[in-house]
Amino acid sequence: MNFHIKKRLGEILIESGKITQTDLQKALEIQKSSGKKIGEILIDMNLIQEEDLTLNLSIQSHLPFIKIQDYQMSPDVLKVMPKGLAIKYKCIPIEKIGNVVSFVISDPSTIEILKSQEQFLNCTMQFFITTNSSLEKALKKHYGAL
Repeated sequence: MNFHIKKRLGEILIESGKITQTDLQKALEIQKSSGKKIGEILIDMNLIQEEDLTLNLSIQSHLPFIKIQDYQMSPDVLKVMPKGLAIKYKCIPIEKIGNVVSFVISDPSTIEILKSQEQFLNCTMQFFITTNSSLEKALKKHYGAL
């Protein structure tokens, strides 16, 4: 069997020199009481920037990082994902080639739920990751108020 063990985000950030073990321990303590995701806490602590978080999530999840603002989405591509689903799952389609649709997300933990929509959407999905703030701007621009 081929088991893929995913490194924890904190380990990746330490290895990349973005935070120290002490920083991670402090963030984990805060996480126990706040319930927030570790990346959000590290940003709140001013230890990393949003793009640092996203680049390291890209490494962790093996998703290519893109700058969504560099893409022009056609109205036909945007129709692939109904507004309600796009906003609920924070994802936006950027390209369709044949039956394969490329979606941009900011949270890799949503992939399982999104993949379950493939049959409903009648497409094969592939994913890219971008910063949460960039994705929210794109969702607002293309789908209206969030």
